[in-house]
Amino acid sequence: MEKSRDFSDIELTILQKLLVMFTQLMREPWKNVVEISPVL
Repeated sequence: MEKSRDFSDIELTILQKLLVMFTQLMREPWKNVVEISPVL
């Protein structure tokens, strides 16, 4: 079984940037359904 570990600074930065991109991309398709303003 693999031991779990904390994320490195590089991994956290990549994850944060991906989440920001994802939330920004979700705003466009949902704008006709509901107004959203995602914040991390």
